Amino acid sequence: MTARRHPLLPVAVCLSGGILCDRWVGLPFLAWLAAGLAAAVLWMALFTLRRSRAAAAVLLIGFVAAGGARHHAAWSTAASDDVSLFLAETARPVRLTARVVSAPEVRLPSADSMRSAWPRPPITTCVLSCRSIHTANGRVETSGRARLRVSGILDAVEVGDEVEVRGWIGPPPGPQNPGEFDYRKYLRRQGIRSVVYAGHPAAVTRVGSATGLWIDRPLARLRERWRGDLEATLDERTAGIAAALLLGDRTEMTDQVRDSFAESGMMHVLAVSGLHVGILAVLVWFVCRSADAPIVATSLIVIGVTVLYALIAGGRPPVVRAAVVVTVWMAGRPWYRQAPPLNVLAAAVLVVLAWRPTDLFDTGAQLSFLAVGGILWWHSLAPRRRNSVALPEGAFASARRRLVSAIASGYGLSAAIWVLTAPVIASSFQLVSPVGLVINVLLIPLVTLVLWAGFAFLVASIVLPPVAGILALVVDVGLGWLLGVVDAASSLDLGHRYVSGPAAWWLAGFYAALVLTLLPRTLMPALTPLRRGVVVGVWVVAGLGMGFSDVRPSGLRCTVLSVGHGLAVLVEFPNGRTLLVDTGALDDGRRAAKVVRGALLDYGRSHIDAVVITHADLDHFNGVPDLVDEVPVGTVCVARSFLDLRQSEVERVCETVVRSDIPLRFVARGDRLPLDDAALVRVLHPPEDERFESDNANSVVLSIEYAGRRLLLCGDLEEDGLDAFLSAPPTPADVLLAPHHGSRAANTPELAAWARPRFVVASRGRTTAPVDLAAVYGPSAHVYSTDRDGAVTILIAADGRLTCEPYTGRAASRE
Repeated sequence: MTARRHPLLPVAVCLSGGILCDRWVGLPFLAWLAAGLAAAVLWMALFTLRRSRAAAAVLLIGFVAAGGARHHAAWSTAASDDVSLFLAETARPVRLTARVVSAPEVRLPSADSMRSAWPRPPITTCVLSCRSIHTANGRVETSGRARLRVSGILDAVEVGDEVEVRGWIGPPPGPQNPGEFDYRKYLRRQGIRSVVYAGHPAAVTRVGSATGLWIDRPLARLRERWRGDLEATLDERTAGIAAALLLGDRTEMTDQVRDSFAESGMMHVLAVSGLHVGILAVLVWFVCRSADAPIVATSLIVIGVTVLYALIAGGRPPVVRAAVVVTVWMAGRPWYRQAPPLNVLAAAVLVVLAWRPTDLFDTGAQLSFLAVGGILWWHSLAPRRRNSVALPEGAFASARRRLVSAIASGYGLSAAIWVLTAPVIASSFQLVSPVGLVINVLLIPLVTLVLWAGFAFLVASIVLPPVAGILALVVDVGLGWLLGVVDAASSLDLGHRYVSGPAAWWLAGFYAALVLTLLPRTLMPALTPLRRGVVVGVWVVAGLGMGFSDVRPSGLRCTVLSVGHGLAVLVEFPNGRTLLVDTGALDDGRRAAKVVRGALLDYGRSHIDAVVITHADLDHFNGVPDLVDEVPVGTVCVARSFLDLRQSEVERVCETVVRSDIPLRFVARGDRLPLDDAALVRVLHPPEDERFESDNANSVVLSIEYAGRRLLLCGDLEEDGLDAFLSAPPTPADVLLAPHHGSRAANTPELAAWARPRFVVASRGRTTAPVDLAAVYGPSAHVYSTDRDGAVTILIAADGRLTCEPYTGRAASRE
C-alpha cells in the first residue's frame, strides 16, 4: 500500500483526524483557520523549492486544519440570528414563519392497549428552515433549522412550502436516564438546535408555496406514491417492511418488527445502505447490458439511477457512501479502468464528511464504512486462502464443490464484517447478535430476490401496472419468508444478548490493534503475526470480560428513573443483586421498559432478581411484558389485589410471566424479600386480610434499610389505604418516594409528620411537583422530581453516607 496508489486515503485520514481533534479539544475557529492558511503558505513555498515529501506532509496538516474548521463551523457555531438564540430553558409560546425543507413523516400510534392508558394521536414531524419569529417587540428575521412536531396528521403541507406555526419552541430534550439515547446530540449533528411543538395540524398554516427549483418536492411525491402503492398491494404485515427495505421509510414499522430484525442481526436489511444500492446497480447493469446498450450509456444510466435512488432514500450517509462508490467505479468502466478500492472508499469518506462533518460520529455512517472495510479485508486475504488450501484435481468442476466454496467464502466475508462492526453495535445499541453470522449468508439470495422484485415493482407501478401485481406477490411472499426466519432467529435464547457496551477507549484500542495486524511486516518487523494476534486476542477477551460481567456497587444504589407519568425504580444491593419496583408509563409502557433496560446495561447489569408490581394501574406495569421479553427476571412479586383478571392488561402480564417460567409470588405486610444479608427489605402495605376499594389504596409499600438509612417506596398509596398505613407507629425515612407521583391528595401533612423524610422524590411529568411537595414536607426536605431533574439516584455508602444525585446536572445533596 503506497500513497501514490491511494492518494486520497491519507487525505481522508487527516480530514477525519481534524474533525476528531475539534470534537475532543474544541479549538477556536480562528485557530483552525490560521493553521490552515499557514499550512497553505508553507506548502506553496516547499512545493516551489521541490521539497516534495515535506510539502506533502504540510499539505496533510492543512487537511487536518480543514477538517477541524469544517467541524467547528457545523458543530460549535451558529449565526447571530439563529432561532436557537431565542430559546429559554423550557419551551415557550412562539409564532414562527419557516420553510419546510423535509417531507413530513407521520407516525401512527400503536393500537396495543398495553402501550398507553389513553388513545394517542398520530405524530407528524419535519424539518423547518426558519425565516422569522414574532416577539413582543414585533417580527424578527431569523435563520437556522428546527424540528417541527405536530400532534395529528399534517397532510396539507409539502416540501418547499412556507408555513406559519403557532405553538411552543424549546431546546431538544436531552437524555433523562443512564444509558438513554441522546436525542439532543442526534439533532445537533444535523444542524438542528430547536424543536417546535404544535398541538394540532390547524396550528400550522401554509402561507406560501415553493419557488425556484425544489427537486425534493417531486421526489417526496414520488416516494409517497410508491408508499401508497405498497400499502395497497401488499399484506399489512409486510407493507411497512417493504417501505423500509425499498424507500428507507420506517414510519409504518412496529417496534416489535424493529427489535426482531435487530436481535437477529438483520437490521442492516431494513436500513437502506450499500447492500441495497449495490443490488440495484447490478440489476440496472444487467438490464442495460441485456438490451445491448453501449457500455458508456450503461454506465451513465447506472450512475443516474443510483444518484436518484440515493436522493429518494433520504441521502443518509450509508447511501451517499454507496452512491459515491458506484459512481467512481462506473465512471471508469467505459475505459476498463478500475480505481483502487481503498482510494474509492477514501473518496466516499471525503464526500460524506465535506457535506456533513458530524457524520463521522453517526453510528450508521461508521457501520457502513466498517462493513466496506471488512469486505476489503476479506478480499485482501483471497490469495492466501487460495494458496493455503490444496484442492483435488477438478474440484471446481463439481457444482456441489462450487456451492460449498461460495457458502464458505460468504461466511468468511460475513465474519470479517461482523468482527469490524460488532464492537460499534455493542457500544451504540448494547446488543450482540451472533445468530446474524449464521442467517445472513443464507438469506442473501432471498433478500436479493425481494429487492430486485421490489425495485421492478416500483417502476412497473408507474409504467406497467398489470405487471406490478405479479411482482407485488413475489415481494409479499419473499418478505413473509424473511420475516418468519427473522422472528425465529430473534427468539433463540443464545441468538442475541443485550450487553453493557464497551467504552470508547476500548473501541479505540480495538481498532488500533486491528490496524497493527494489517500493517506491512517491513514497517514493524518485531511484531510477528503471532504477536499481533495475541495483542488483538487479549484486548478482545478483556472487552468481553467487561461487557458480560455484572458490576457490584460500593454500597446501595437506588435510581428513580424518569419515565414520565409512571414509575420505575431500580435498586442495586451491595452483593450485586437487583430489585425493580414497577415498570410503566401512562403514555408508553414500552418506552419505560427500554429506559429500565438502558439503565441496567449502563450500570453493567444483565438481569433483575426481583420485580415488584405495586398495584394494577396501567402506568405502573404496562412495560413489564416487554421488559420480561428482553431481560432475565428471577421473581415477580405482587399483592393479591393485583390479580384483577377483569383487566385484560393484568391478564396479559400474568400470561407473560407464566410463559417465561418466572415464579409469581404474593406479598403482604410483614413479608421480607431476601435480596441481601446486609439490607432489610420489608413489605409495609397492604395487609394480608384486608382489601381496599381502589387499586391505589392497595399499593405495595416497601421499606429498604441499609447502613442505618431507610428508603420508603410508596407506589400510588392514597385514600383509605394511606389512612390504614399511617395508623401504624411512625417510621422515619431518609428518602421518601412521594406516593401517587407527588399528588396533593396522597402527600398529606399527616404522611410528612409520620415519615419526616430528608429527601423526597416524585416520579411524574408535571413541573409543579417540586413546589407542591416543598410546601408539604417543609424547607428542610430536599425535593426532586423526575420531570425536571431526570433520573434521581440515591447512593448509600457502607458507612451510612447518603448522596442524592439528579441526572440532568442539578447539584447533588449529601448527608
